[in-house]
Amino acid sequence: MPCIKVSFDNAIKNLTCIQPKLIFLTGKSGTGKSYFSSKLKDNFVPLEVDLIVRKLAKKHNIGIAPDYNKAFQVYKGKSPIFFENEFIKEIHKFIDKNNNKSIIIDAAISNSELIKKIFSGKYKIFTFVFLYPNSINRYSNRIMKRYIKDVTTKKKTLPFWSEVPKEIEDASLKSKKVKKFIKDMAKKQKKKSDERYKYFSSNGFSIYTVLV
Repeated sequence: MPCIKVSFDNAIKNLTCIQPKLIFLTGKSGTGKSYFSSKLKDNFVPLEVDLIVRKLAKKHNIGIAPDYNKAFQVYKGKSPIFFENEFIKEIHKFIDKNNNKSIIIDAAISNSELIKKIFSGKYKIFTFVFLYPNSINRYSNRIMKRYIKDVTTKKKTLPFWSEVPKEIEDASLKSKKVKKFIKDMAKKQKKKSDERYKYFSSNGFSIYTVLV
């Protein structure tokens, strides 16, 4: 399937002009999904799928706030079937509720079969947007901002917190060793992003690739 590659600004202009009914927006942590979605808010109704996961986590007591890691296994296709079905149902409910509007669905889903289940039947026509980090320096800066926010708010939202050694966690945010660690993590996340992009491409998706 063809994969179109465009810059961030051109993507915003093109999608605003075309205004597809459904956009599925994805990418690794720190690629700017929320920021990208905010740039389209005047023309699209945003659905932050993380909120659905947290809602279902509380309902079924899967994961304890603020650590919802177990619940977020649904993104990998590794949750109980009842949880996955309810998760898909909530997304469809949101789409139906906003049937006369264009919708942007923001989620870091990494399982192609789950995506195919969500976008099936009357929901099958959608635009797959993947935020692809093509600059390590830019990506590292974004992750650093997210890291600083996590430290400030005491909420560990980045996926690599389990890999952060205590000496880094205790170090000054402006220290060279923290900056080096974040850059190393950016390189590692970039590699995972490359792998996920190839995985989606090999599973038959036509991808609108936004270079960030």
